[in-house]
Amino acid sequence: MKLVERWFAELATKWLGCNAHRDVAEPISTVQRWVTDWNDNRGAFV
Repeated sequence: MKLVERWFAELATKWLGCNAHRDVAEPISTVQRWVTDWNDNRGAFV
């Protein structure tokens, strides 16, 4: 469970925390881009 929590923390701090979103669709597309990028560049999560 700790790695899942860490993954969401990284998502929140690196992608959602520093961006100003103008509407609801923007953070959704940001998360989708991040997950796609994460899956394309897989590796061990430490």
